Amino acid sequence: MRKTIGLILGVCLVGGLMLVSLAQAAPGGGGFTPSAWVYLPFVALDPTSTPTNTPTATVTPTATPTGNPSSVTGFLELSNFESACNTGSKVCVREVITNTSGSTVYYSFLGVAMDNLTGPDPSDNYHESWTGDLAIDPFCVGPTDRCGGPWNDTWNISPAGTYNLSLTVCFSAYAACLQPGGDWRTLYTISNVGITGLNQPDVRTPVFTGTCRLVTDDPRGLYLDCAD
Repeated sequence: MRKTIGLILGVCLVGGLMLVSLAQAAPGGGGFTPSAWVYLPFVALDPTSTPTNTPTATVTPTATPTGNPSSVTGFLELSNFESACNTGSKVCVREVITNTSGSTVYYSFLGVAMDNLTGPDPSDNYHESWTGDLAIDPFCVGPTDRCGGPWNDTWNISPAGTYNLSLTVCFSAYAACLQPGGDWRTLYTISNVGITGLNQPDVRTPVFTGTCRLVTDDPRGLYLDCAD
């Protein structure tokens, strides 16, 4: 029996088949003679991809925006919204703040600072009208609520004298307003208000039951010193 030696001459891909050319040894060792083409099924495999770690963007937490305090304007005027206003020691004022920006502005204190030009200041030289976590919405007028318009307030001032009354707001967090470095701003001042010192009934409902003094002579900055 004669042994046949086969040789693959070439491989060719046609469509989804692999075409293989075969040859066998010629008799007498005279080389190889092409004999046939064989069609074999061919399945192309995608190269295996190595998984990679896709970087994930890190989200940095941001603090609650405070808005721009410089966009808030203020106005203060004496007002006669009830009997005996602005007589004796009784002062009645109308407070107005306006947010001129498109962002909400947050603050913690709004009230009136009292500066006696002719004598000692009151022991509690800052009258708090609004305190707490306060805000004024975009393009709104306050300080009533967040967009409720102006606020009327009344209180007694002692001792007698000629006063500057200033609408003063702290745009920092509540605790920061009670120590040096809080963002205290005077928005409007009424000058030369005469207080005779004759007591009038104080019918307002206080928002704070203690006494507060606005410290203005500390080189570290303004702050509110409150005692229960």
